[in-house]
Amino acid sequence: WILKDAVTKIGIRSSREIAETQPTGSEYITYSGTAYFTVTYTAVPAVDITSIQYIETDGASIYWSLVQDHDDAGCSKRGVCYNKIGNPTVSDDKIEFDDGPYGSPSNYITQLTGLDSNTKYYVKAYGLNLTGYGYSDEEEFTTDALPAEITTQAVSNITHDYGLGNGTIVAGENITERGFEVRLDYGEYKDSQDGSLGGYVFHSVAGFDGTVTWDLVWEWNGILTKTITEENGFEAGAYTGDLAKQ
Repeated sequence: WILKDAVTKIGIRSSREIAETQPTGSEYITYSGTAYFTVTYTAVPAVDITSIQYIETDGASIYWSLVQDHDDAGCSKRGVCYNKIGNPTVSDDKIEFDDGPYGSPSNYITQLTGLDSNTKYYVKAYGLNLTGYGYSDEEEFTTDALPAEITTQAVSNITHDYGLGNGTIVAGENITERGFEVRLDYGEYKDSQDGSLGGYVFHSVAGFDGTVTWDLVWEWNGILTKTITEENGFEAGAYTGDLAKQ
């Protein structure tokens, strides 16, 4: 190998005689007493992804750098390529900048948008010089899942100590928990059992949590809550839950 930044002596061998003086004859149209040639340093750009940040349901920010262009002319193109199967190249989806030349070192931030939610992506940064494309190591990230969208319908099957909650998962991904929150407002409640019955039935037995106080013997004040949940993997659709004793 011939080093780019070193003094290199070159020897020339010829099958013909080599003369120090200009030859004569009409067959020699031009003549130069100095011989020279150009050495081109052949290496693709060195590129590195430093981090992937601000991952959302449909995008992410790729922080990367052109570490070394390996070419006096710089890089004519640079960018980020990505796919869903691994080992992305410039033949895959990419965001490219070709208004170079770009020298090194240089730092960049590339915004990926329009991605699918809850999906793993593979990404590489790259640069192009006269020798070819240079790629960074492959990195991967997974976009966020779509948040759950829930609607609540009227309670049904109501009796003196029971109610059936009705809800619907309208949209969302990776939903692992669903249920209902029941709130009991004691602001207007009056108890005929000296305040003991309300605290026992609604707080202790039914599993409500909170603090209730009273100003008079039969007038309670406060809000109690109870959360009724189930855990699993849930798809969009309607669901129910018992709002009374569990």
